[in-house]
Amino acid sequence: MLFAAMLVNALHAALENGEQSFGFEVVETVPVDDMLETENRWLEEHHGKPYCYNVARYADAPWLGRNHTDESKAKMSVAQKGKKHRLGQKSSPEHRSRMSASMKGLKKSPEHAEKIRQRMIGTSYAKGRIVSEAQRDIFRRPVVEVTTGNRFVGITEAAAHFGLHRANVSRTIRNGGLLKRGPNAGLHFQYAQNMI
Repeated sequence: MLFAAMLVNALHAALENGEQSFGFEVVETVPVDDMLETENRWLEEHHGKPYCYNVARYADAPWLGRNHTDESKAKMSVAQKGKKHRLGQKSSPEHRSRMSASMKGLKKSPEHAEKIRQRMIGTSYAKGRIVSEAQRDIFRRPVVEVTTGNRFVGITEAAAHFGLHRANVSRTIRNGGLLKRGPNAGLHFQYAQNMI
């Protein structure tokens, strides 16, 4: 596609300046596997000069170091407005699970996390939620990290010790598995009363 854009630019220039102003010749023959490396070498030498009609600086990453103009952004915005190709469609459970899996383990930037926190302020999510004593006792049950043998007063303390979220520890206990990702991969938690 980039090659086509370059040809269009050259064609416009040929029409403007006259066909006689241009010549096409083979300057180097290379194997297919070396084409990108060779094009990048040529671009390094010629990009930005008046006779170079290649708009991209890098053959393998055409938009690297380039930004859309405000005018282009406005045109793209207008073109996207009103598009409702997914309106009213529901994703299948399989598709939803794939979307969920693709987002697992991704860290949010501090700015993004703060935006989410600000959005949650004033919402009814967990506001006024009453936690029963039985639910609190679950978080107070003694926990053991099996691989290290460390004992903790409860899930909260275990999570804080390893820098995890309580849900990660709770999920590991519930599923009987190991943590699969991150610096604490391989940790295995159990309630102390379940230890034999």
